[in-house]
Amino acid sequence: MHQQTPHPAHDATAMIVFLAVIMTAAVTLTIAECCQHRSRGRVLSDASSRSPILWNHRDNETGLQHRSWHHFWQNSKPRDLEQARSCPPLDQQSNDYGTMNAQPSSDGSRALSQQSRSSFYSTGSSSCSSMLTSLAPVKAASDAHLISTHSFSHTYNHIHTLTYCSEGPVHIVEHRVSGKRYVIKQVPAREDILHEAAILQKIQSHPNIIEVSDTLRGYTANGPTNDIVTPFAELGDLHEVVTRFYKMRDYVPRAFILHFVSSMIDALAYLHNGDISYDARTGQVTDIGHRQPSIVHRDIKPLNIFITAASTTPGLPQLKLADFGLSCTTDQNFGVVGTPSYQAPEIVNISQLCSAGHIDNHRQLRNICTKAGDMYAFGVSLFQLIFACGFDSKLDIDAKICFTYVEHDIEIRDLLKACLSHDPAARPSASNLHALSANIKTELDTWYANGGRLSANMWEDPLSVDRRRAQKNTAASLYSALSIGDYLT
Repeated sequence: MHQQTPHPAHDATAMIVFLAVIMTAAVTLTIAECCQHRSRGRVLSDASSRSPILWNHRDNETGLQHRSWHHFWQNSKPRDLEQARSCPPLDQQSNDYGTMNAQPSSDGSRALSQQSRSSFYSTGSSSCSSMLTSLAPVKAASDAHLISTHSFSHTYNHIHTLTYCSEGPVHIVEHRVSGKRYVIKQVPAREDILHEAAILQKIQSHPNIIEVSDTLRGYTANGPTNDIVTPFAELGDLHEVVTRFYKMRDYVPRAFILHFVSSMIDALAYLHNGDISYDARTGQVTDIGHRQPSIVHRDIKPLNIFITAASTTPGLPQLKLADFGLSCTTDQNFGVVGTPSYQAPEIVNISQLCSAGHIDNHRQLRNICTKAGDMYAFGVSLFQLIFACGFDSKLDIDAKICFTYVEHDIEIRDLLKACLSHDPAARPSASNLHALSANIKTELDTWYANGGRLSANMWEDPLSVDRRRAQKNTAASLYSALSIGDYLT
């Protein structure tokens, strides 16, 4: 049978048309992003109550560096940011809702690609965030009909669908009766996928831990789902704060750093040991460990620490530890999981042995990711918040912290170094840090009483962040397609 030969001219014409469409779309998205960035810059300039410190920015008349609004609290010299910022920048590429198979991570880590971690990570870390954060998709929805909001529309009005996580779509919704906003994560209806909700239901209410507001049976075009409903974090997440200050070439205010330390001490002491209160006068700790299991989070990072306006601390937002998809009780602590750039050295060592094939049945390994590993991840997060950049294990903390706003806080410096210790036994237990947390709360009360306030410009609209990153992901996809087209031609 005679086979028809493709006409070369037709193929060339089709390729030219394809490339023209791709180029037009890429240019359009780039122009839109530039316009949005310029408009956002004007808004920030008009609304800002202070001038961010810029690298080597000096007053033309006095020759002195401009001082940020919060310098009055320490009454100290302005920071030389060009000297101090020798640690790595934050990776501007997006994170993939906690999964380990993306390269690179937006947390400033390229450990996965550099160390060629084996594929067991992709099954060991399959969680996605339970609230809106500055996270990007593992995959984009290929068709609009794959996203279904009908299963919860009787209770919630749909507002916006976020980028996809590794398990399914995430929606911002509004309760039809109360008008309160929530986030609904739709995940496939499997028994193991309810793990996150089950863990959170074991935890009694705590101001610094995200709660599950509701669970629903839903469906999408891909099949039935379990819909996990959590409160909406209108101020975004800690990663967005660090990224914002990195771009401003400024450091995070001291008051917010102290507030973060106190909040996470309370959250981890509660998770690890059930501590619910501390009496600063007597040093007495009250705990509910007898009726609540000890829980290891196993994926602490700025992307999983959310920020809400309603707070129990005057003048400061509420910080909530979230995303319990990889968490476990201490008696069911199996496997090697977590985000590579936040894993403690002892976890990294085991994972390297697993990837090299020296350890079999890695999912049956017990007590690898421990409470001490949580404290290390907390230390990495604190490092990023203090220095407003990616984590660098080789950075001389003593030499560089003097350029930040916590230069005089010896306890914070010592806590940071202790949490980052390579020896798990040398890291502090959260339950042994109650006195530090109480002292911080007292100091922050004084700060507020003396007129201390955080700038409203610290927070960026999470919906704007999500839309902007979706645009960047689309542009990146178009660029990749264009590169492939160039290669084929």
